[in-house]
Amino acid sequence: MIVLGIETATAVCSVGLTDGEVVLSEVSEEAGRRHSVVLVGMIEQVLMDAGYSRGQLEGVAVSAGPGSFTGLRIGMGLAKGICVSLDIPIATVSTLEALAVQSGSASSIVCGCLDARHEELYSGVYQSDGATLKSAHPDASRGVEPLISLLAPEAIVVGYEIGSYTDAFCQAGFAVMPDVRPSGGAVATIGERRLASGHQVSVDGAEPNYCKKSQPERLRAKDQS
Repeated sequence: MIVLGIETATAVCSVGLTDGEVVLSEVSEEAGRRHSVVLVGMIEQVLMDAGYSRGQLEGVAVSAGPGSFTGLRIGMGLAKGICVSLDIPIATVSTLEALAVQSGSASSIVCGCLDARHEELYSGVYQSDGATLKSAHPDASRGVEPLISLLAPEAIVVGYEIGSYTDAFCQAGFAVMPDVRPSGGAVATIGERRLASGHQVSVDGAEPNYCKKSQPERLRAKDQS
């Protein structure tokens, strides 16, 4: 099944293409806030590199967050547009699961993390059977100490730009991979597996999972309290 993966949750914009859960091509760029500028060209690039056309796509997998609110909306909007125009299914994939799956570790517990600012981490804790990941604790914004209390001793922590938390994890005895780049190929691989097993969502129902309110929303709530 030929699936396009779109990852826009961080400053890294990444697009991958899979077939049979094999990554055929992937393009990644430190795009900052330029996702809307570079994303379409990156999609065309991965298709060209793999020798496919857009019309041959059989599904789209998109990183649904948590992460950058603006980045997630851009990726989700384009993914939906492609699916509607080609009448193909969409799968949403946790940004944190896509990070966790890149650990390549035999550890049975893998935690995917992103910096959520304000001394918190976006984190998802997953149980690994060596081939797939299943959620052990849902994606949420957590302080580092509450997160550490959730993790089993054998856990490995995989994140992007979480270097400031490395000492806390290491002191608690966990192995840490603090700067794993988000991957469109990983998103496509997870999404392809879901689509092949019938676990798709409706295009209208596909939405980002922000895991926390935006800064303006938090300020409004504070003003109203």
